Amino acid sequence: MGALDPAKSQMLADCPRCRARYRLFTDRLPRQGARLRCAICHACFRVRLPLAPASGQLRGRASAPAQPQRDARDAPPPHRFAVPEKRPGIEAPRLAQTGDVAGAPEDVQRLARIVASELVLYHVERFDAGVRNGDVLAAMAPEIAEGRLLLAQRMGPDEDAGPMLEREILRVAAERASERSD
Repeated sequence: MGALDPAKSQMLADCPRCRARYRLFTDRLPRQGARLRCAICHACFRVRLPLAPASGQLRGRASAPAQPQRDARDAPPPHRFAVPEKRPGIEAPRLAQTGDVAGAPEDVQRLARIVASELVLYHVERFDAGVRNGDVLAAMAPEIAEGRLLLAQRMGPDEDAGPMLEREILRVAAERASERSD
């Protein structure tokens, strides 16, 4: 995201599941609102524009709010975006340590299979185009890089599951190609 322009109207949206906060420009949202996916917990939620009455609809005097309200542009930015805050007494889930997965290549292979199936499932058009052109690894390069990062995060820095991920994607591509030829 580029630099924030204080002249544009902004709003904050919170993920209902993990409370991650996102800053949105209201001029970029459609009138009916938008459906967002949280970058942390992947929950989908709707964001609607704040209701603004039409200029001729206000009649009478407006009562003073119970608490003085500040414009979102005047509010200090949250400490972190897209990261749930720590709560006392709740431990963050720990990442796999090298001792947890040492000697367990079937776990690495299983996780590589899961990541490959998710990549194929969520990027069907790009995957199918790569199968048709015969360069599925090149067509899916950004997704494979993201999958490698996920595998490194889950399995630890000592395990290199990238080749397993690529083999699994090539295996699924070969299956799809043989299904099409039948």
